[in-house]
Amino acid sequence: MNKYVIGIILAVVTYVCCALLTPDNASDYEYIKGIIIPVIVFILIVFIGYVIEKYNSLVSLKNSVEDSWADIDVQLNLRIDLADNLVNIVKDYVSHENNTLVEVTKARSNLINANSVDEMASSSNVLNNSLKSLFALTEQYPDLKATDNFTITS
Repeated sequence: MNKYVIGIILAVVTYVCCALLTPDNASDYEYIKGIIIPVIVFILIVFIGYVIEKYNSLVSLKNSVEDSWADIDVQLNLRIDLADNLVNIVKDYVSHENNTLVEVTKARSNLINANSVDEMASSSNVLNNSLKSLFALTEQYPDLKATDNFTITS
């Protein structure tokens, strides 16, 4: 059952109990005071509970976002390591294509040194483009694909 429905039911029960417990000869002020004060206290308790629940929900969402960014950071670091391994393998075979290798290395270092989300995104895109150039370079030299050292394994 919804917690708000339970709160309304408790408020009605509190009101009825206060009405039944108030003596018939009590003045109107005492009667209202006997009903209003418990209802106000109950409403305050429900409101404080609602605020605490919303705060906990926001903290949980914040932690979820931080965990997600940590996962993204782990994947980017793994990608950095894989790009570094690929560069080292290719560097041995295609030393005369230095520009492509320099671009990949520079893109990798920019991704490592990125501090903000925007810098990470743009550095990741630059790394993508430079890796495409590197793969295109390897397609130009089919003999490289035939070597065992150039084969990429996961």
